[in-house]
Amino acid sequence: MRCPLCHQGMETAGQSLRCASGHNWDMAARGYVNFITNRRGGAPYDAASFDHRRRFMQAGYYRHVEEALAQALIDAPPGPVVDAGCGEGWFSARLSEAADRQVMALDYAKEAVQRAAGLSRAVCWLVGDIANLPLKDYCAAAVVNAFAPANYAEFARVLRPDGLLVKVIPGVRHLQELRLAARGQLPEGEYSAQPVAEHFARHFADMSRRTVSMTLPLTQEALDDLLRMTPLMFGVDLDAIDRSLLSAITVEAEVLAGRA
Repeated sequence: MRCPLCHQGMETAGQSLRCASGHNWDMAARGYVNFITNRRGGAPYDAASFDHRRRFMQAGYYRHVEEALAQALIDAPPGPVVDAGCGEGWFSARLSEAADRQVMALDYAKEAVQRAAGLSRAVCWLVGDIANLPLKDYCAAAVVNAFAPANYAEFARVLRPDGLLVKVIPGVRHLQELRLAARGQLPEGEYSAQPVAEHFARHFADMSRRTVSMTLPLTQEALDDLLRMTPLMFGVDLDAIDRSLLSAITVEAEVLAGRA
């Protein structure tokens, strides 16, 4: 790891990380390190949305995406995996188990990482900025970036020369039932993953692209969690949604993989 302030390497000192310049980063009692010093504005997530997301993940609606991620990492060289934009940590914890690798998981939202730290002690949980990863150059065998903003320059910096970036983005049919039920409250026009895929291909070579999709029945509890976890519904009047259209939900993702 490296200090996000002076970019020097760090060593452990008790329950802290310390660099040669004297910058000190303490490990929280919950088992994570917070590297954010000057917090800027971020996405309008609140603590409750992370709890709803955790329950929705536990219900299995993203299991096929978890499996696709683990399969993509088979092509990565041996070594640690960085989950950049880990959210509440569900994918990080599952990858740590399925891929049998050291996982370092980072997110800007402290509330998300606080919850994530309770999932697995095997994962190194970090609060940090993907634009200034607290990691040394060429330290990672793979970087995972699932349903999160990307910083390809930083990903390329921390990846080994033969390292693998795996990015997960929504598919065209992702949450299509929810989009229909909230029609009139969402921007018009269909979502396309093509611009993201083309941008990815400009930065990472030998790109592969795989779509995974499942349509699953929704329980009332799962629907309530979905409505309150997805950024798609931020700012939407949930009482005005036609819930009769939401007996099932499609979870579709495109898994992009490429070399630095």
